[in-house]
Amino acid sequence: MSLRPDASRTGGMILQAFLYGLYVVSVFQALSTLLRDHSKPPCRWKKRSDIHWLTLSVCLLLWANGTLNVCLGLVRTLRVDRIFEEEELSGWLNLIRGSNCSLQILLADGILIYRAWVVTSRDLRFIALPLFLWAAGLASCITGLVFQARSSLLMPSRNLIIMYDVWTVFWTVTVALNIYCTSLIAYRVWKAYRMASSNRVGRSPLFSVVVITIESGLLYTITSIFACVSTITKSDSIFTTTAADIIMIGIAFNLIIICVGQRRVVERDKSGSQPGGVMVTTIRFEYPDHPRSHRNFEMEPIAERPPLYEKK
Repeated sequence: MSLRPDASRTGGMILQAFLYGLYVVSVFQALSTLLRDHSKPPCRWKKRSDIHWLTLSVCLLLWANGTLNVCLGLVRTLRVDRIFEEEELSGWLNLIRGSNCSLQILLADGILIYRAWVVTSRDLRFIALPLFLWAAGLASCITGLVFQARSSLLMPSRNLIIMYDVWTVFWTVTVALNIYCTSLIAYRVWKAYRMASSNRVGRSPLFSVVVITIESGLLYTITSIFACVSTITKSDSIFTTTAADIIMIGIAFNLIIICVGQRRVVERDKSGSQPGGVMVTTIRFEYPDHPRSHRNFEMEPIAERPPLYEKK
């Protein structure tokens, strides 16, 4: 037995409000990691030159966009005439929320491609497929919004069928892009972990980077799969799954920042407590200056740059 569209959307709003509370907590923790130096007490503000502005900008953009989506959902829920307009897909609230959700996904996918590009030594061959998928997602997003503006649940038409098909393509390429990029990043860091482990006693800190990457990628990918299935089946649960997905994107992004920051402090304490200890928790892949048959792996101190993020 399926729920009415208004019941499904109200349930989605409740779930989104709950997740947004968790999201706000993660945002402030991520901002603390990005803007404050926790290397030694007392905690102080970082210098402007030490702040990773790209990561900070994306963090704030995702938060602002997610907050706007929650506010629009609340406005739609509280409207007196919503019972008659819930069925109207071309309503301004539905179109704005659709654009808002698409922007959140495209922004998150873009930064994921950037991470993959960084850990593969800026080799375009590895990100050619993700770039194609991202462009396909952008095209399907625009097309889907155009047909949504011409569609209505009250009067099913060919526009409505095309709209569902286009949004199915959008969610499919999103899931494919996430699986590819997350697997690529995890593999490259795991490969570096294997090399580092052969030259040290005990588990390399890079192992935690692999775990963090996989865990955050799974959060985003699983919710995207639910949204994709809901779209394919044309279920009213799409309003619930997309509401959860837009917030989980930001939570997954912030978890990487928070976990890496905490790990950095732990490794710094360990290296400081051991005489002659060497602290290595990040890796940068790049071509060496001298000709060789394979790539070099240059290890760098964690205090200079957190993993998977590059300072501009």
